[in-house]
Amino acid sequence: MKVICAGFSKTGTKSMNRALTVLGYKVFDYIENIEEHGDNWVKIAKNEAGLDLLKTMFKDIDAGTDLPIYCFWEELLQAFPDAKVILMVRDNEDQFCASMIGQIENNQALIGVLCQILSPSYRKLMEMNKLLAEPGFGYLPEKTFQIGYKINELCLKQAYRRHNAFVQECCPKDRLLVFNCKEGWDPLCKFLNLPVPSEPFPHKNIKGEMAKDIVEMKTFRKIKAEVFLSSISLVLMFGLGSYWSYRKFIRF
Repeated sequence: MKVICAGFSKTGTKSMNRALTVLGYKVFDYIENIEEHGDNWVKIAKNEAGLDLLKTMFKDIDAGTDLPIYCFWEELLQAFPDAKVILMVRDNEDQFCASMIGQIENNQALIGVLCQILSPSYRKLMEMNKLLAEPGFGYLPEKTFQIGYKINELCLKQAYRRHNAFVQECCPKDRLLVFNCKEGWDPLCKFLNLPVPSEPFPHKNIKGEMAKDIVEMKTFRKIKAEVFLSSISLVLMFGLGSYWSYRKFIRF
């Protein structure tokens, strides 16, 4: 691994994914990490595996961004000491907080609750997300993923400050770039010792386009199939139960 993106979700992770891809890096984002290494990340989060597994997971990957990369950036840097670290930040913590809360509220939509009820794979994915996010955000209550639960903005801002301060304090200064995607190619390419591309710097996931990519994940295709089959089963059970009740009533 050559580049570790240590910025929280909603700090330009999708833009960085695209930018590093344009620069020639093979990048693992949230989707690739969950699809390819989800079970391995769970082992690492539970302290059942360590640096050796990380080295194996990312021996052929150039860069990583988004969850769970930023929660385990320090371990990744230990596994790949020659890697460079990019800490993406927003203009201010209020901007970050509003964007993150919007994302969480989207996840709490009614369709998400239905998926939790009808799909074992969805419940596993939510449990995995919570487990992998906790090292970066601290303890996350179970209610975080329930519809109508109000996020504590103060705690979210504190987690953002704490994480950014920790990265800047602990990462070697010559290996760290604190970067706002609004700065464009120049500081990024200078840090990576690469020429500036001719195309404009990418700005991805404006207003949450990431959701379109996530629903195409193999995991989500499995979730959709489980929801469909569970729904059909419930309809059949309800129909048979109603028919049985009707026959009993007629006999009575």
